Amino acid sequence: VFGYPPKVADLKFDPHYMVRGLTVDKRRGNVLKMDRHKYVKIAQHGLRTLSRDERKALYDGVEQRESFDGKDFAQIDTLFSLAEAYLFMQLVEMRDGERMQQKQQRQQQRQEEEEGGGE
Repeated sequence: VFGYPPKVADLKFDPHYMVRGLTVDKRRGNVLKMDRHKYVKIAQHGLRTLSRDERKALYDGVEQRESFDGKDFAQIDTLFSLAEAYLFMQLVEMRDGERMQQKQQRQQQRQEEEEGGGE
């Protein structure tokens, strides 16, 4: 339906996982929990919580904090948007998993080519 892979239809919503007041960083695939000063306290890439160092590297600049309202960001402030944000996180997980699988396949092919080329 609508050109999505069939496995998207198998994704389930967990209503206890999300809360209102989050911000989605659409460009990086992250969901952010900020305080009232727009300091990012928690950041998740897909369903994985970013380490403190990863989070600070991405969001610790003052100029960055003032730009969370741009087109690359979406506010999660309604009950409907909770489901959208959770789906977004699952899609990021799915995409990252596919990329990792493709990378492993390429590495395996290169290794097989190297081993086969020595005959």
